[in-house]
Amino acid sequence: MSKKKMTLCVDLCAYVTLDLPMDTDMSEENLKKLAKQADEDGEFNGQDVIYQADWSTQEGLRIVCTEDEGGDDLSDIPVDQCPNDAGLLLRTYLAGQGPMTLEGLVKEAAPFLGINLDDQEMFEGQFKIPGWTVPVKVSFQCRKDATKEEKDLAFFSALVEETPASFDYLCVGSEQAVSKAEGMGA
Repeated sequence: MSKKKMTLCVDLCAYVTLDLPMDTDMSEENLKKLAKQADEDGEFNGQDVIYQADWSTQEGLRIVCTEDEGGDDLSDIPVDQCPNDAGLLLRTYLAGQGPMTLEGLVKEAAPFLGINLDDQEMFEGQFKIPGWTVPVKVSFQCRKDATKEEKDLAFFSALVEETPASFDYLCVGSEQAVSKAEGMGA
């Protein structure tokens, strides 16, 4: 009889509260540096850095791996939906890692966010350009209860597929992002 094992995992938050000296520089940059160093060292200013799990935040049950002497090993099997998984997929996509398309990202992330992509609605959209007598009309589908941005993306994708039009982008420069405070005149 072979031995079989299954390793489970849940995502949860864990916290540690550290006492800072009164003269600590409270700038974001310095606090990040102190946090990283405390985490790496396992101590800060004579205090042990021991994270306490907050089990009320538990979510995302998954099977990490199974082991079978017969060689039927499996790994990374989600049991429960976990919004963090959708975030990891987005991060991977934005970093340009892997062959995932935007459509693939949506299909992969939707179940983790509790979004049902099976309920689709059909739409007809028009693209009008001033001076043109006839608007370009396309049919497209999008998930039920989709946001305006999702509908816009689905419409634009259908427009590109159903017309002889092509779209190319040329980077003509870059700017540093303006913070909200600066952008609001603060």
